[in-house]
Amino acid sequence: MRCAFFWLRIFVCLVLSLNEAIAASRAKITLKVIDEGGIPASRFPVNAGFYNAEKFQGGTDTNGCFVLEGLAGSIPEVNWSLQQAGFYFSRGSYHFKDPVKDGCMQPWDPVVTTVVRRVVDPIPLYAKMVQLKIPKENIAIGYDLFTGDWQSPYGLGQKADFIVSFSRRVKSDNDYEGSLQIIFSQPLDGIIENHEVFSESVFAVPRYAPQTGYESNWVYRIGKNPKDGYFGPRGLGTDKSYFFRVRSVIDKDGKLKEAVYGKISGQIRVVGVARKTGPDIVFTYYLNPKPNDMNLEFDPNPRAPAANATPVI
Repeated sequence: MRCAFFWLRIFVCLVLSLNEAIAASRAKITLKVIDEGGIPASRFPVNAGFYNAEKFQGGTDTNGCFVLEGLAGSIPEVNWSLQQAGFYFSRGSYHFKDPVKDGCMQPWDPVVTTVVRRVVDPIPLYAKMVQLKIPKENIAIGYDLFTGDWQSPYGLGQKADFIVSFSRRVKSDNDYEGSLQIIFSQPLDGIIENHEVFSESVFAVPRYAPQTGYESNWVYRIGKNPKDGYFGPRGLGTDKSYFFRVRSVIDKDGKLKEAVYGKISGQIRVVGVARKTGPDIVFTYYLNPKPNDMNLEFDPNPRAPAANATPVI
């Protein structure tokens, strides 16, 4: 018993010594701030600091650089926020991964590049957070993006922009699966997952919808079973985003003449798959109602809010 207590004291002392060493360590990092074109953002205001330790305020130099050097805290991490008129707010962090050497966090003075995005041309968009009961299973039901509702007779929608079909198998709360399919009513309509993400900016997706690459069939699967456990997306999936094109018009040569564009922020989800009363579909979308305008830079303060739409910032 005494031996075990002795080794426990040794272990505690080592942990405390390690924490004290980290807490007393110095760290240095150079933050390089650039815009989307790769141009250094000079004299850009920076608020930064080591976690629970020394803080810094100032501006970048003519090369867009801001140097932080000082006493670090017990957690080897530095955080920063960047905000200036004409730019979207950004924040980021860096974690020192290597062991402390000679009282200094490692690596010493890494150059970390972060991108700030300009406010270019924000416009009013239809914006809506959707959580709707799927009215019927195993049949195709239209969803009208302009009215924000299921197509008649299940809602007030007039046109089927998304055609939704849901099926499920439910044995118990721990053994179920569901499949949601979205298809489109016009030949060149479709959806495409976005892979260009500006994760540090509050405006995290591209400004413009892509011209090509839209797929006419999108499937979401979710479930749970005793063997494999849960499968499918978790939470809102804020790292996910999509663009869509609807209401396409084709000219006499079969080429795209006109269309309406939008984006989905986060994951398209189904909740309550095993629920007796039936599941809901959940997603948040932004729609530019102007035909052929691919701009999706959202102005959260539109002069004329869209009918039946809830502004989302």
